[in-house]
Amino acid sequence: MPEYQYVSYELLDEGRIARVLLDRPEVRNAQNRGMLVELDDALLRAEADDEVRVVILGGAGPMFTSGHDIGSKVAMEEYGPGLMLMWACDLIVGSEEVRFADVVGTRLGMCGVEYFAHPWELGPRKTKELMLTGDAIDIHEAHRLGMVAKVFPRDELVERTLELARRIAQLPTMTALLIKESVNQTVDNMGFHNALHACFTLHQLNHSHWAGVRDDGYPVGDEAHGVPSWRDAPAVVLAVKDQVRADA
Repeated sequence: MPEYQYVSYELLDEGRIARVLLDRPEVRNAQNRGMLVELDDALLRAEADDEVRVVILGGAGPMFTSGHDIGSKVAMEEYGPGLMLMWACDLIVGSEEVRFADVVGTRLGMCGVEYFAHPWELGPRKTKELMLTGDAIDIHEAHRLGMVAKVFPRDELVERTLELARRIAQLPTMTALLIKESVNQTVDNMGFHNALHACFTLHQLNHSHWAGVRDDGYPVGDEAHGVPSWRDAPAVVLAVKDQVRADA
């Protein structure tokens, strides 16, 4: 069994459920390269285990993940999980105080993260609003939009998530596999896979733009080009339907 530094791996229910936790709580589980390498190994390990029926992916401490580890105190203080990791999962479960935000537009001058599933998860207009403002949605709004499956109290989150995993683990392997494949093929036929590739090209074009116009060649926007410094950025606030700025 490999030893991990940045993630933990645990088998539950006689090996039917694997629980993988991002384990850098001191930096709100910010993702460095070591963590991502270990996470890839842990997920492949669960996939290769014929006894494992369900994988629970979570985070140690108060936050799932604050996203890329770029050394920002603000990034460690923001109260929102890493969207790219969550959106790659079949189901999303969270506690009542969770918020979700993508601030790369307002803080780095970028057109979104590399895995651009935003319009599929949130709808096109809500995506534009959240990315153009940097505001967040709470978990109840995410549930209403269909992004989140279950919302539990914080002190019940671990056990209730395990309860859901146990229920799903009762399905025959072929049944669960083909249900998920049917859904995945449907959204791919609607253009999801091609859209991800196309938007990743735009993401790289956005990096190339900033690298070309900045004197230092750094591939994100800066104050000289109208993008406030992410180091001094205020805390993320919730998007409110009848206010332009919820913190005003």
